[in-house]
Order: sequence, then structure tokens, then C-alpha cells
Amino acid sequence: MATYTDLIDIPDSEALWGMMFMAGYLTWVRRVNNHIYELMAPNLEIRDALRQDALSWAISSMPIDEAKADGLYTALLAGNAEEAEAVINDLLENVFSARDGVAAHGSFKISQDRHCHLITAVLLACSSWDVKSEAESGDGHIDILCTNESLSAAIVIEEKFTVKSDGGSLSEKSEEAIDQIIAKRHSKGVQGYKTVVAVGIAYASRMCKIAVKQLR
Repeated sequence: MATYTDLIDIPDSEALWGMMFMAGYLTWVRRVNNHIYELMAPNLEIRDALRQDALSWAISSMPIDEAKADGLYTALLAGNAEEAEAVINDLLENVFSARDGVAAHGSFKISQDRHCHLITAVLLACSSWDVKSEAESGDGHIDILCTNESLSAAIVIEEKFTVKSDGGSLSEKSEEAIDQIIAKRHSKGVQGYKTVVAVGIAYASRMCKIAVKQLR
């Protein structure tokens, strides 16, 4: 029987998903239409492996390098939301289609996952920062936690999603994310860092709005 490592190296993407389904690494959920089927990972181990491989693929295929990722971190630490938005919005325009984010047949949830993976992949492109998702802190879990030991800096990121792409709705959502970070005491888990910045990112299809607040 082919192992997961054997299958993930198959260069033909159509053959890859078919073989993974036949080998049991993916299970059938439902048929969306005559040509599209929804599949899922049968357990947490395979889901985590798929997620890691997807992030590795995203980092290698996206139009971003470590210098751009470092620029994003610099903008967030400096509280320059507009510069950070420019980096992420450029990626959203180039990576996603205009239909991403449409709330139909569960696609809104799929779009949320894609946006989460995108920003995580961007942040992982900078080797000087450690990036964790769903890190436990305070009264819940942080969507994305970025830490840099040499700078003694931590960035706490909360993500929000909406189908409304107008600037007002996005701004409200990004500020709501900041309020949630504070209300849930997410900075409690990064008490050893001199600089702690809260970042709220609100997405709507291929647009985002960022709010930044320095907590320490």
C-alpha cells in the first residue's frame, strides 16, 4: 500500500487526489455537482499533514519572499496598518478568484480556511519569526501568534470574515477583532515579551482591512 509520502509526491494533481481517496487518506462527504466532490481528512493526523503540505506549497508558489514577509512584520510592529493591508490585499488579488467568499453551499467556510492558510503562509516565509495557530492564551485560543525572540516582540492576530466588502463593515470587523483580543486576555500568554501588538484582520473575498493596537 502506498504511504502518504509516496502519494503526496505524485506530480499529477488529478491523479494525486484520486489515489489519496482510494488509499483512504481522504473520505467522501458529498457530491456538489456532476464534476465536483467534497472530501475530508478522516482524522487529525492526516488533516495536519495535509495542512502542512498545503502551507509548504503555498509558500513556494505565492509571489512573496522573505523580504516582503519581513516588511509585513515591520509594518505591523510599527502600527502601519495601510502598508500591511497593501501587502495582503495584493496577495488576495493574485491568489484568489472573485468568487471566493460567496456564501453558498458552504463555500464561505471554505473561503475562511483559504484566507487563514494564506496569511499563515505569508508569515511563515520569514524565518526569524515563530508562527503558531490556535495557541492557547488567556480565555481562549489565538488565531495566529507570531513571536521573535531576538526582538522580544509578539504579534497576536485575530481574524474576522464578512460577505460585505464595503470599507465600513471591514473596519468594524477589524476593530471587533482587536476588542476580542483584549477581552479574552490573549496577551497573557506573551508576558515575557517587551513589545506586544494586537492585530485584527477582517476579510471579505479579495479585500482586507487591518487594525493595529500596541498592547505593550
